[in-house]
Order: sequence, then C-alpha cells, then structure tokens
Amino acid sequence: MKKDKVLKKHIQQLTEYIDYLKKKWPDHKIRGILAGQNLDYNLERSLKLRGFVFRSYFKDIPFKLKLCNSCRKAVRITQTKCKWCNSETFIKI
Repeated sequence: MKKDKVLKKHIQQLTEYIDYLKKKWPDHKIRGILAGQNLDYNLERSLKLRGFVFRSYFKDIPFKLKLCNSCRKAVRITQTKCKWCNSETFIKI
C-alpha cells in the first residue's frame, strides 16, 4: 500500500517479495498487489516485463485507508476492527 504515486522502487520491492514467497511456498499461487494513487506511464512497461498488470481501482475516490497490523489488508480509516481478522491494531500510512 503506497500513499502516493507508485514508483519504480515500489515495483522492485514487490518483485523481490513475491520471489521470496514463491521460493518459500513453491506449490502456492502467489500474486502481488500495489495500491497507490497512480502510476507513471513509463513504469507500465516495467510492470509488463515482470508479468504484472496495473489497474487503477481508486482513481479519484477520496477516501482514506489504514493497514491491519496482523493481516496487512487495507481497511477504511473509520473502521475500529479489521473486517478480515478482527484485529484492532493498525499501521499508519
């Protein structure tokens, strides 16, 4: 989850993390999701070369999110519990 624009370093970070997970659990389907405000046009090519696709789901939707400290999934900032794991601790983004 990135607060601002998705940068090249974020794509590299995601790639390295996915590679790590694929080695750790080779029989599992692993996919990565980058959430951010937008993506530089020249980075779309970098994503495609790595087998990723960029989709803008949050374009022009003005709401704020926070990350669950336990499961790392995004929830709206107004929620007091994670709707996936019921944790009450969150990470500021």
